[in-house]
Amino acid sequence: TAIPYYENYFGSTARPLRGDAYFMGLSYMEARRFNEAVQMFQKAVGERDALTQNAQLQIGQAQLKLGQKQQAQMAFEAASRDNFDPQVRETAMFNYALLAHETNFSVFSESIALFENFLKEFPNSPYTDQVNDILAETFLTTKDYQAALAAINRISRPGRRILEAKQMVLFQLGAQEFINGDMNAAVQHFNNSIALGNYDAKARNNAYYWRGEAYYRMANYPNAASDFQAFTQNASPADENYAMGWYNLGYTRFKQNQYSSAVTAFQQYISAETNRNRTEYADAHNRIGDSYYYNRSFAEAERFYTTAATINPSAADYAAYQKAFVMGLQRNYQGKADALDDLMRRYPQSQYFDDALYEKSRALVMMSRESEAINVLQQLVSGYPNSALSSQAGIQLGQLYYNGGNYQNSISAYKNVISKFPGTDDA
Repeated sequence: TAIPYYENYFGSTARPLRGDAYFMGLSYMEARRFNEAVQMFQKAVGERDALTQNAQLQIGQAQLKLGQKQQAQMAFEAASRDNFDPQVRETAMFNYALLAHETNFSVFSESIALFENFLKEFPNSPYTDQVNDILAETFLTTKDYQAALAAINRISRPGRRILEAKQMVLFQLGAQEFINGDMNAAVQHFNNSIALGNYDAKARNNAYYWRGEAYYRMANYPNAASDFQAFTQNASPADENYAMGWYNLGYTRFKQNQYSSAVTAFQQYISAETNRNRTEYADAHNRIGDSYYYNRSFAEAERFYTTAATINPSAADYAAYQKAFVMGLQRNYQGKADALDDLMRRYPQSQYFDDALYEKSRALVMMSRESEAINVLQQLVSGYPNSALSSQAGIQLGQLYYNGGNYQNSISAYKNVISKFPGTDDA
């Protein structure tokens, strides 16, 4: 070791050279005698030159070893001010920014600007990947995504990790606007996230899903369908929104009267859904039933309505009503009447109760049981005077009385409609 030589030299020399102090400091560093190293490097600091710059860098490194981060930060900052040795400036600037970051982990901290300047000045530095990782982590952990995006946009040559963070930040901005109810702003952020490509494939796919949700709420069903299609094609079945992607795709097809495509999507949802207790699970069966109904595949419609009622008994009145309605279309009028009786018995508070009464009266008429139909219609008129079907029921009553030769009751029924529903088409 050269330490004894240097110690002897410094002990016998009144004015040792700065360079000698610097090299003795390096010897102390190698021997892990960091306090003594700091003292020697401080003797090497003098006029503003390359030696001083190097000595300040070494002081910073030694102070780090001693756990004196504040003193180390000051030394690195001093070494980073000059450019006598660009490599020293690069190392000092990186360490200065790193220590500043440790003391203030925020997108508003000085370290972000320091790292931005570092990337601008040293784009090919061996520290570039580490700087990108630090910045990306900062951007992703902040809740101020607008500030994070502004900071990212100031980076002239962002690396992959920064672009990954940008894609996620843009998605989060879109999600915030979605929650706030500003669908147009949400769509714009989702557009920007998707446009970045596949730096963060999960963020991009989630942007497709939530842009689809935004478009759906804007009643832009073609665009919503396109996004849910893209999401389901790229998402893993393990994705938390995978099943709902198919469910939503089914609704976008259903809203566009694309019933065969809706059936396919809803069936994909049924296969993918792991929670069979979700209301959407029974609802999907009802929508498949509706789709088959609109395509006049009545047997299939009836089958899915039956399944829906079994899956979710608490909301089975709709399925039961639709099933009865389909029976009527199949000319099974007794089956329709029985099914409607069952619905009214099981769900006396159902919102479809008045509809059930009206449809039962129609089934009875088709079976030439007019007197029974009259009793059902009277129950509808008296029990649900505010129903939209009450006026139609009154007209039907008048017609049935007339057909049966009971002209006085027929006139009374028609007058009742005119007095209770003036200005309507039925009146």
